[in-house]
Amino acid sequence: MPKYHVLSVKEKLEIIRTIENGAKKSAVARDKNLPLTTVCGIWNAREKLTGGTDSDLKRCRMRDSAYPEVEKALLLWLKKARSMNLPVSGPLLTEKALTFADQLNCPGFACSNGWLSRFKARYGIVGKVVCGEAAAADKEGAVEWQDTVLQEALTAYDAADIFNFDESALFYCLLPNRTLAFKNETCTGGKHAKNRISVAFGVNMTGSEKLPLMVIGKYGNPRCFKGARLPSGVVYKHNKKAWMTAQLFEEYVRQLDRRFAAKKRSILIVLDNASAHVDVGNLSAIKLLFLPPNTTALAQPLDQGIIRSVKQIYRKNLLRRMLIAMESAKTYSIDLLGAIHLLAHSWMQVQPATIRNCFARAQFKMPEEGNDENMEDNEDGEDTEDCESLLVEVLERQGEGVDKFNFGTFRDVDGDVLTSPDFSDSDIVAAIAPRPDSSESEEEGDVEVDDGPSLSEAARAVTVMRAFAEKRGLMDRLARGLTDFEDAVVEARPPRRQVKITDFFAACP
Repeated sequence: MPKYHVLSVKEKLEIIRTIENGAKKSAVARDKNLPLTTVCGIWNAREKLTGGTDSDLKRCRMRDSAYPEVEKALLLWLKKARSMNLPVSGPLLTEKALTFADQLNCPGFACSNGWLSRFKARYGIVGKVVCGEAAAADKEGAVEWQDTVLQEALTAYDAADIFNFDESALFYCLLPNRTLAFKNETCTGGKHAKNRISVAFGVNMTGSEKLPLMVIGKYGNPRCFKGARLPSGVVYKHNKKAWMTAQLFEEYVRQLDRRFAAKKRSILIVLDNASAHVDVGNLSAIKLLFLPPNTTALAQPLDQGIIRSVKQIYRKNLLRRMLIAMESAKTYSIDLLGAIHLLAHSWMQVQPATIRNCFARAQFKMPEEGNDENMEDNEDGEDTEDCESLLVEVLERQGEGVDKFNFGTFRDVDGDVLTSPDFSDSDIVAAIAPRPDSSESEEEGDVEVDDGPSLSEAARAVTVMRAFAEKRGLMDRLARGLTDFEDAVVEARPPRRQVKITDFFAACP
């Protein structure tokens, strides 16, 4: 390497990925014939370097904008316009930039042709932004995309490396007697918003690999989290409205990219054009493929029944827990920690066959599969009948009417609830404008949270469960689980103080 060689952004990114894959900085410095201080400086600047776009790769320097808030606001607005397939032109970008500059109190901002060109180059914005009339939702757009873009992608990737990603809202503590009060709620800030979380799901075509669940709540440190551990495979984030945001999405995708790059895998993630789903640049292992606007109902596999299956399992288990509580004459409730554990369990219970069928319904079929019309239309049919029976029993024991709604209404009550902001200009400015630090409540609000069962209570519980299983002839089914639980109780005991030999001698007078 020449003595005064100036590294491009692409070369710096290669150094960052080498270190992320486990190489030591000193080894990288020797291999690249660079000073160790240079390698350390590149590593320390990794967040800034990985946040660029593909158009930045040949640059040697990442120049900051003099008006970053204006650019962030304009990018959010542009993402919204793209998702709605609205026509966008240079003069319109200029007009919106000036509007945002005025609202963000940037009096020195001048939207010259030079600034607009640099803005486009900085974020990789090309002529494809300018498009025709706003598209109406129709089947033809989905079919055309499935027959062309999707088929090309299916030939380029293995089925196990093609993922779908989407979010859904969940009223996590909703019980049947409150279903009608929550029906048709959108939760843009209403009274039910505090009972909602947003959940991001990702899974591959074969159903063999599920991405970590991202759960987004309102509070950073809910009381129920104190001294507790979240289940493995769950990432918890928070913001004021419990929404997926562009920042959270990018952080999640980059984390996945590092994981897949370390395994030397090439991954395709298909997702919709929600406002939070930004086109993340400089990814080494992941390619993002966006669905056309207004086609998710037909072309999004997770919307073909996968998320519905998760909610079916989740709410079926809520009903079962309610019945168990009723046997003890207690009222059942669930806090956020319990909901996350139940949600993780429900996600893992969704069967690969269900996932494969839902991908096939969205026409995600490998070329060798052809058009198989023998798919089972309703994998959850028998289970739904069981859920209906559980719901009727719960409502009858609560003295509620059983003819007001069915299990499907209970399961799908949050199906239309927003999971990302539907930005107006004022929303964009509010999201971008710098705010003074405010100590927003980090507590969970009105939920009563105890410290959980003590060790002695857990020990008594497992003894009772073992006696119950032995009496009812259930040990063949439950022996392994009971033994695991007993082991966990034993391991949870506080460590005994190590005895020293001097403890055996009386203190000398």
